[in-house]
Amino acid sequence: MIGILIENTDTNDLVATVTDMNTVPPTTVATTQRINRGQQFPVNVQEDGSGQALVTVVTAFPNDLTRNKSFPNQSCLAGGIIQVDLFGV
Repeated sequence: MIGILIENTDTNDLVATVTDMNTVPPTTVATTQRINRGQQFPVNVQEDGSGQALVTVVTAFPNDLTRNKSFPNQSCLAGGIIQVDLFGV
């Protein structure tokens, strides 16, 4: 397992659901985790053979989960940052 960070680069607070794509079947490791604008939160995920995390992140407005945006198959190394937003939703 490795730790990575999910960072909100939006001008609004949002919630994020993070799915670890390196597990079979894929495993949800955070569900509607609130992230204030400009903040981060850590998650632990399974690394692949090259040490990479592979996650899919879905973001939404805290008061309207139907307005969402998907960031499929994002990868990084341990300690890396996956940046997410809701721009254009």
